[in-house]
Amino acid sequence: MLKLLAPLVRWQTLKFERHYHYDTQYLRKLFALSPCAFMRFRHVLDNSNFAQGVPAAALYTVKFLSIAREDCGPCAQLTLDQAREAGVSTQDLQALVARDPDRLSPDALLGWTYAEAVLDHSPETSQWCEAVVARWGTPALASLALTLVTARSFPAMKQALGVASASCQRLEVKP
Repeated sequence: MLKLLAPLVRWQTLKFERHYHYDTQYLRKLFALSPCAFMRFRHVLDNSNFAQGVPAAALYTVKFLSIAREDCGPCAQLTLDQAREAGVSTQDLQALVARDPDRLSPDALLGWTYAEAVLDHSPETSQWCEAVVARWGTPALASLALTLVTARSFPAMKQALGVASASCQRLEVKP
C-alpha cells in the first residue's frame, strides 16, 4: 500500500532538492529500503520545523549548531538557507558561519548559549533553560529542545544509510 506513495515522495523530494539545491538521495533511499521506515522518519521532518514561541534567530541558531556538530556540509548549508528564508538577519547568519557569538543578535545569542550548553553537556544547561523560559516561555524551551534533537537526525540518517559526503564544504550566506 505504501509503495503507491512512491511517485508523491519522489515529487516532493525533487521539489525540495530544486528549491534548496540540496541532495535528498538519502530520503529516497530510505523510502526504497522501507516505506514504513520512511513514514516514521517523516515525523522527524515535521518535528524539525516546530517553533512555538521562539524567534527565528534563536530557532535557527540552535538548529545550525546542532547540525554543525554532525555535519559540516550540505545539511549545515541547508539550515543557513532556510534561516535566510525565515527572515534571520544576514549579520546573524554570518556570525554563525564565522562561529562568532559576539556578533549575534540577543535572540540568536540566547539560542547559541543554550545550544552550546546542551551539546557540551554543560552543568550550566539548566540555567540556560531557565533563561529561555524567562524570555519566551515554556513552549519555547520545548520547541528548542525538539529542534536540537531532531536536527541531529538528518546528518545521522545520511551517515547511517551510507550516503553522507565525506568532505566538508565552505558554508556561505546567500543573498
